[in-house]
Amino acid sequence: MKRSRWTFINNFIIDGFAENNPRPFWKYIKSQRQDSFGIPPLKHDGVLHTDSKTKAAIMLDEFKSVFTQEDTSFIPQLNGSAFPQIPLLVIHDSGVFKLVKKLDPNKATGPDNIPCCLLLNLSTELAPIITVLISQSLETGTVPKDWTGAVISPIYKKGDVHLATNYRPISLTCVVCKVMEHILSKHILDHLDKQHILTPYQHDFHKAHSCESQIF
Repeated sequence: MKRSRWTFINNFIIDGFAENNPRPFWKYIKSQRQDSFGIPPLKHDGVLHTDSKTKAAIMLDEFKSVFTQEDTSFIPQLNGSAFPQIPLLVIHDSGVFKLVKKLDPNKATGPDNIPCCLLLNLSTELAPIITVLISQSLETGTVPKDWTGAVISPIYKKGDVHLATNYRPISLTCVVCKVMEHILSKHILDHLDKQHILTPYQHDFHKAHSCESQIF
């Protein structure tokens, strides 16, 4: 039985690495940890808490305390020559199909619980539906409720593992919403590049620019 168990473990880990997928390995590592909830007991007011609900509440309070709410009541007007308005965004089934086909099937799902593997395998059938959803969202200025939520995972950084301040939040959002964000981002950046709106000293989110070019 021991030999069969280790043979099974080795096989699914090796198969994962062969497919460039490290998730089976880390899944096994996580299963061997004493704390099955991903994080150890957390300190709050000098007391260690072990139950998952209390730990989640501690993490929530920590992440809320460092969240910054932008003040959009006053937006300054920039001086300079006026640029042409951005053209109307028209979304096509073929473009959505290409984006869906590039999805990583091993990526985690968001609040809608729709796995990337399902979207990838049914890309031909789902691309027209996703196109209609994104187009309607842009036309009406509304976003489906599932797209506005996220699954928050605390990731350990450094220091004392029992302090919530030593963790950072990672948001897992809906994959279809990420597809829409990619379409919007590319449309805006293409307009900025075409009209030469970005300064050549802008390196972040700028084609042919990177951290290395900024350092130089």
